Amino acid sequence: QMMDGVDDYIEDMKRISSMPAYVNDIKQNLIRSNRYYAQKKLTEGDTDRSSVAPGDFDLLLSIQRGIEGNISFINNIKRGTNSVYIFDAYGNGYYSAKDGGVRLDLDQSYKFWSQQVKDSSGEALLFGTQAYTTNLQSTRYAYTVVRKIVDGLWNPIGLIAVEANVSNLEFQVAELDEVTHGKSLIVDEAGKVIYDSDQKLLTMDISHTSLFRSAKGAAGSFYDTVSGKERLNIYSSSSKTNWKVIISIPVDELTRDVKLTRNATLAATLIIIVLALIISIILSFALTKPLTQMIQLMKKV
Repeated sequence: QMMDGVDDYIEDMKRISSMPAYVNDIKQNLIRSNRYYAQKKLTEGDTDRSSVAPGDFDLLLSIQRGIEGNISFINNIKRGTNSVYIFDAYGNGYYSAKDGGVRLDLDQSYKFWSQQVKDSSGEALLFGTQAYTTNLQSTRYAYTVVRKIVDGLWNPIGLIAVEANVSNLEFQVAELDEVTHGKSLIVDEAGKVIYDSDQKLLTMDISHTSLFRSAKGAAGSFYDTVSGKERLNIYSSSSKTNWKVIISIPVDELTRDVKLTRNATLAATLIIIVLALIISIILSFALTKPLTQMIQLMKKV
């Protein structure tokens, strides 16, 4: 059920990433941005925003407002979406972040994303948890859905990245851990950690560990021993994302209720035996005392 919830959230992110295809204002402004920087590259051989001619500020401001206004609307559709980035064909970014935290490595991120979606036909691609530093000088962890933006003739005109903070997984994992009394781990198919209960393994590669190697197939379970304590590990995979959740539950937690029942049963049995002995002794005295008195009287007679 937890994985179904995660799948639904990511499917919503993919739907959000497809919105520019249906918002003509975004496409038109991306085309304007591409046209401007293409012309700038031809005339100046430079696409650096820092060298914008004074007469071009109104045009660039109009493009920026047109795109970022739509991004703000998109960003507020889905609860928990942290940031939405839209890039033109030259890597110029337009963005809106709910909490004001924007990637400092935006240029490197664009190069990586654009390289990954270069051979795609417009479908959304999911990227696992990544750590990044924001302009607020804080380190954050997020997973991202990236998609090409195409015009009416299916020519690529830009790129959209919809990013969600891993805190969106926290409630669902905490709810699962409360039920199982164990620890949960979400990994992608390559063994990179998407989320873990203690948030100490985020973005780490655990493909070499026995825990990941033992979780073969789509679903199953196995036992292992960590720090002298036996654990039951149960895992299940998502067919949509290929992410896998592994729940590790100490066997002591699983058998705790059984031990409590056993101890309660033993205690109740001992109490019943003691009470039965006391009652039997009382009944015995109650029955034999009159006989003893009668025997003594008969002896006197």
